[in-house]
Amino acid sequence: MKVTTQDQIVKQVIKKLDERSNVGYKKYGVTLHDDEPSLHKWLNHIQEELLDACNYIEKLKSETTDVLIDKIMKDYLEEDAVSATPDPGPPDSLGTTTSTLYPGDINITYTHVK
Repeated sequence: MKVTTQDQIVKQVIKKLDERSNVGYKKYGVTLHDDEPSLHKWLNHIQEELLDACNYIEKLKSETTDVLIDKIMKDYLEEDAVSATPDPGPPDSLGTTTSTLYPGDINITYTHVK
C-alpha cells in the first residue's frame, strides 16, 4: 500500500497503526483480518479499550485541573489588582484622551468640556 497523503499527522497515525498491528500479531499470532469473528469477544475488547481510555482521561483531567486552578487564581489576583487601580477620571485639559491598562482592553475615551 502506497501512502499518498501529504498530511504529516495522518502519516504519523498510519505509522502508529502499523506498529500497533505488529504488536498485536506478535501477541496473538493472528492478524485482525484473519481473527475469528465473535460479537461478544469484539464488544468485550472495545469495552476494555474504552475503559482504559476513560482512565487516561481521568488522569489527565486531574493533572490539568491543578494547572488550571493555578492559572485561574493567578488571573483572578491580577484582575483584583487592576480593579483596585483607581479610575483616573476625565483629563483636566480640553480635548479627548484614550486610556487602556493592558493591550486588548476596551479603550475608554474621556472628553472634557468646560
